[in-house]
Amino acid sequence: MTHPSEMKTTQPSNPANVPPTVPSGDSSWWLFQTPLVRAILSGFVSLLTPCVFPMIPITVSYFIKQGEAKKGSPVLMALVYSGTITLVLVAGGLALMQVLTAVINHPLTNFVLAFLFGFFALSLLGWYDITLPSWLQDATASGENQGGLMGVFFMALTFSIISFACVGPVYGSFLSLEAAGQSSYVTKVAAVVAFSAAFASPFFLLALFPTMLRQMPRAGSWMNSVKVVMGFMELAAAVKFLRSGELGWLGAGDIFSYPLCMALYVALCVACGLYLLGVYRLPHDHETPESISVPRLLFALTFLGLGLYLTPGLFTLDAEEVPRKGALFAAVDSFLLDEPGAKSSAKKNSLEDQPWLSSLDEALSRARAENKLVFLDFTGVLCTNCKLNERKIFTRPDVKAAFAKHVLLKLYADTLPAGLKQSPDVAGAKRLRTEIFQSESLPLYALLRPKEEGFDVVGKYGMIKGIIDTGDVPEFLAFLDSK
Repeated sequence: MTHPSEMKTTQPSNPANVPPTVPSGDSSWWLFQTPLVRAILSGFVSLLTPCVFPMIPITVSYFIKQGEAKKGSPVLMALVYSGTITLVLVAGGLALMQVLTAVINHPLTNFVLAFLFGFFALSLLGWYDITLPSWLQDATASGENQGGLMGVFFMALTFSIISFACVGPVYGSFLSLEAAGQSSYVTKVAAVVAFSAAFASPFFLLALFPTMLRQMPRAGSWMNSVKVVMGFMELAAAVKFLRSGELGWLGAGDIFSYPLCMALYVALCVACGLYLLGVYRLPHDHETPESISVPRLLFALTFLGLGLYLTPGLFTLDAEEVPRKGALFAAVDSFLLDEPGAKSSAKKNSLEDQPWLSSLDEALSRARAENKLVFLDFTGVLCTNCKLNERKIFTRPDVKAAFAKHVLLKLYADTLPAGLKQSPDVAGAKRLRTEIFQSESLPLYALLRPKEEGFDVVGKYGMIKGIIDTGDVPEFLAFLDSK
């Protein structure tokens, strides 16, 4: 048997690499869909913060004065203003993304990300404010008096600096989450641009049509409530990365165990719901409303309901485990990373009924003896999308029936679960993944036909979005039927 790094993966009938099966949803609209949606939503949410929203009237008044003085084209000034904000955010975001992406595979990076999320979360909750040096703000503000396009440019720089206290935590958390994901670099860059453009787009419209200000809601205490809710969400992300760091470092969660982290998630949901109901206040809450609005009540009930919904994940019974059902629980469960090898109800269906091997040589040998193909699953202990596919798709009866026709092989390409022996090791699995897919993302799936020495690749299944949706199952089944 040849070493994994030496195995040939070309087709006997086609010397070129086998083109991967890509779900139809991955074309055009799906190409960057998930990261783009997160980016655009995060960009718009950043607008609803106390540092940004009050700047809108100042922006409008500045452009009204510029229009009265007839110092330039309104369209051009609006483009310069929003474009400058976008460029500042993109430049800063790409620089930070480059650093995070370069070190993201090291287990310690997860602890750094947990610290960043916690740092930003406490700022959003009102413990302290994150500000840039005052001299930088003064330097850009002095250029605003020049008027014209140069004045607009410095006005945009000043706005970017002033809004950093609120935008920084949201943007930094978004960048950290995207850097930790399995998306390609191009997708991550597109997400950074989408966040920046979404954040700057309202200012383009307001600069072009200042009278739109009358249609906007008034600033008020509701903006601080938005910050606090984002703070709770970022605390939840910090818990996830603390757990990821321990799993990546030790292969098991002894301190940040799954039940402990799920309990923290339940507590955060309940705490957020009680805050929205006005049960307690935080440092930046200066008003005690006599009543709460209906939307605020609905959001409070949503968080309280989510806490109750996640509570069964804390408990198991001796005879059988408490049912964990629903797409939302599957998403939270995968995001939080269940214990590698844990006997959850999902894994009873997906793993114990299906004999997954962890040795490539053994899988190829068994496939030769049984005249079957090898289904190779490149997965990861820290891969959220991998676990989501295993829980939602691999447990389906039609997929399990298709799996029964193959020898199943699972290779971890980030770190090994505690106690698992794998051949090839993680480094070898990474080389094999790159040789087959020319990609470093996860998850990836391949069908291998064993030969006397090595194997041929007869099918590859890759997802730009990372997950297999229910609508993609027919194509995934067709891939499993490859000959």
